Amino acid sequence: GRGSATSFDLPYTGEIGRGWGDSEPDVGGGTLRWSVSVTPVINISLASASDLALEFRVAEWLAPDVIDSLTLTVNDTAIPLTYEAGRPKGRVYRGVLPRDVIARSGAPTQLMYHVSRLTPVPTAPGEQLGFALSSLRLRPR
Repeated sequence: GRGSATSFDLPYTGEIGRGWGDSEPDVGGGTLRWSVSVTPVINISLASASDLALEFRVAEWLAPDVIDSLTLTVNDTAIPLTYEAGRPKGRVYRGVLPRDVIARSGAPTQLMYHVSRLTPVPTAPGEQLGFALSSLRLRPR
């Protein structure tokens, strides 16, 4: 592996964990990935030298109750989140990953999102989606 990092930016393409669809272009010029599981996971090799400030952007969702049910755990520890409206759309969430939670999580650290359900896609019979993640970054506090 590439060792452990104290900073992380979600890559535009490639594997990030499990429970995500392929990356696709976002209107803002970046990319987004739709969750295809009620518990999608992002795997990150993190150093536990300090608490890490977390910020992630959700670009789209299909049902208000689904995005309102969004929570995040790391190693079964709930990470409290706040959010504000994003521009031009979506939500920007913020939280803190405590260093002791990272230290207990083993490698790689697993960020697990939770939503109450998936939403059927009107234009794609049989397909169900949760929310579209467009960015995620971690920085030392």
